[in-house]
Amino acid sequence: MLMKQWIVLILWMLSGIACGTAKRASRPGTTPPNRIEEPARNKFKNRAAIVTYAKKYLGTPYVYGGADPGKGFDCSGFVQYVFKHFNIIVPRTTKDYAAFGKRTSLKNAKVADLILFSLYDDYNTIGHIGIICAIEQDKVFFIHAASGKSSKKVMISELTGVHLKRMRFITNVME
Repeated sequence: MLMKQWIVLILWMLSGIACGTAKRASRPGTTPPNRIEEPARNKFKNRAAIVTYAKKYLGTPYVYGGADPGKGFDCSGFVQYVFKHFNIIVPRTTKDYAAFGKRTSLKNAKVADLILFSLYDDYNTIGHIGIICAIEQDKVFFIHAASGKSSKKVMISELTGVHLKRMRFITNVME
């Protein structure tokens, strides 16, 4: 009798594993679940509202993998959280921004454009992201979930020094 129970238990576990790992076929014209397809055009145009909303989270702690204001944010989790509030779909990870949005120059940047940075030790790899929150004369400021040694929180930084050196590109996800 005990042997029969073990066999039933093993078969039940195997059926659960098999069902849990089956790949779903996607219908033609649909996007596979782990690929983000860029929206044709986002209809929300109030860039100032995005920045105002983002500023509500100044001081929120940096947490690797975080995407929740109650627990903390990482850089891409913060950006995604802010834009999701306005029903604007953006990628979750920084590397997915390499081919997302419409790239623009620093000269043509606007408030609420996204600014992407390389890793400290690898210029070719995207490793950080922020939201441009102010452009004053020749100065650009961005809000981001910083993970640096001195500040691990959502903060506003000026695009100078190491940030300027690490800047890879600016992308517009609004139009």
